Amino acid sequence: MGKIKNHLVLSVVSFLLVLTVLGSGTFAWFMDTEQTSANFQSGILDVELVVDHTDETVPLNFTNLRPLTIEQLRDEFQMDENGVITNKNEDGFAGNPLYFFQVNVENRGSLPMQVKLAVREQKKDEGSDLPYGDKIPNLVDNGHGGVKVDEDEPEIACQNDLREFLHVQLYQTELTDNGYVLTPVLEEADDAAAQKNDEVSDGTVTLWKNGKPFDYVVPEVLPAGGKTSYILAAWLPQTVGNECQGKHFHGALYVNAGQVDEGATMTAMPDWSEPESTVEATVKVRYELADGKPVKEVERVIQEKPGEVVLKPLASELEGTGFRLTDADETYTVSLSPEGKVTYQANDTAATFTVEDTYVDDPSKEFDDGDGTQQNPYIIMNARQLDNVRNHLDAHYKLGRDIDLTGYYGATWVEQGWTEEMGWMPIGRTASQTQCEMFKGSLDGQNFTITGLKITDSKQQVGLFGRVVKDTGVEGSGVICNLNVQAPEVWGCTSEGNSYDGKVGVIVGQTNNGAAVRNCTVSGGSVKGGKEGEPTKSVGGIVGYQGSASDQISNCTVEDLNVTVHILDSELKKDSDAYAKRLILGYKPNSASWPTACLGAGWVNGEEKTVTFS
Repeated sequence: MGKIKNHLVLSVVSFLLVLTVLGSGTFAWFMDTEQTSANFQSGILDVELVVDHTDETVPLNFTNLRPLTIEQLRDEFQMDENGVITNKNEDGFAGNPLYFFQVNVENRGSLPMQVKLAVREQKKDEGSDLPYGDKIPNLVDNGHGGVKVDEDEPEIACQNDLREFLHVQLYQTELTDNGYVLTPVLEEADDAAAQKNDEVSDGTVTLWKNGKPFDYVVPEVLPAGGKTSYILAAWLPQTVGNECQGKHFHGALYVNAGQVDEGATMTAMPDWSEPESTVEATVKVRYELADGKPVKEVERVIQEKPGEVVLKPLASELEGTGFRLTDADETYTVSLSPEGKVTYQANDTAATFTVEDTYVDDPSKEFDDGDGTQQNPYIIMNARQLDNVRNHLDAHYKLGRDIDLTGYYGATWVEQGWTEEMGWMPIGRTASQTQCEMFKGSLDGQNFTITGLKITDSKQQVGLFGRVVKDTGVEGSGVICNLNVQAPEVWGCTSEGNSYDGKVGVIVGQTNNGAAVRNCTVSGGSVKGGKEGEPTKSVGGIVGYQGSASDQISNCTVEDLNVTVHILDSELKKDSDAYAKRLILGYKPNSASWPTACLGAGWVNGEEKTVTFS
């Protein structure tokens, strides 16, 4: 971790423990306990002392914990003649590092006492959004061996994730010629054996480590009127790494006192037991509109105790959809078995939450934003705006969100002889021409997804785009990229037979003159050409017909797609993989190469096929 330095001065907190005798000679108070809540954070550690029977709250701050060797930790300690503790290493920090705090214990009673020190983890509040009362940075892999704060979800609820790594050690101070230095409080032989940890143990009393408490009874009796001081050190050993960045530990420090007479006892410390084991499972989460129309389904990995698990929707899972949570506090309860099996409610197949559309369409605008140039493309936010692409076939476009074409019918389509039953009208299709008008612009899908694409067309050049062509000498012309299409149902040349070139593809029906289709995916659904029982040629999962040797199809993926196509016997004799290749491309010129860096998996004419283009 990088070192961030700054200066922080803290006050000393005193525990006043009272054991006294009443006038009658009987013991009224045999024991006394003080408690301070301790919120240990890597990076930031806030501790508050709550003195029993008063409203007083004293802040204690251990901050910017970072991995150190035990020698480095102790070398950081310095205390002046006034008892003010600071760190030696302070220059350049922006976050107040301090790893030590002085705790004074004073016996204000009339009896000698035995003192016990202990740390306990704060119990998780099952009914709270913040189970340990705090939020922490959501740190994710930055791709370069480090971490960064997630841009979409910068904060998440604390889960006390520092419990397994944090060590809370006990020291006292000694005045030397060089000032105050730390002196470890050493464990008794039996305690040392119980706490043995070859990695870091050197005999220092440790109140918490490896996710467990180790209570310490001070062997020396504290007489009436006596005082003693301890230094509490919060330490992250040098063995921890980025998994600890930004994490917390919320707990409590107890100072407990009891009578020293034979047979006397102390107040029992709060119960502690090993945290219940958790299991990892994958939960399907579905977001849908109030009418049940699906918006998005994701898989979420959870790590929870077996039993009932209450889930909530996550705004980050809707990123880019243009929808928002209807109720961020909505819950869905699943059952989690010890083996990691997830059971949903009733007949559900996913944990379901309700969302609402955030986009307000302005019908007076053809597109949401942009001017159609390559530098400032038109931004498309819904089906209506995607339909308007046919009005500017040489402009440049970007999708701004996922788009659902289900049930969409363009305002001018009836004039083209296109009926609602035919579904989406391929971009470029006109009633008066046999071939589609050429799209010479570009569309960058920005990895958004189009759903609800259904086409039933009796003509050639059928797909989301009918025909894409590169305009000679124009940079960026004739390009479709970074687009996902989910569960399409595309059917072209519905009345033709197997002697006909259907030129039917999910993304593009036909390409020409160096057009490019890159980084596109098709998942699920079907694409076919020809009449029932007699398919046409030139049907492909990405592109139906590659019209020029210079056309480029690269880095595309098809999965779980059904392709129905006719292939000539002459080609099948030369290429046993001819059917599988139709998962990506329906036809190419003999002088052209097959697509590059593409993967296909699905069914061709009912037979399962896979293909890989290197």
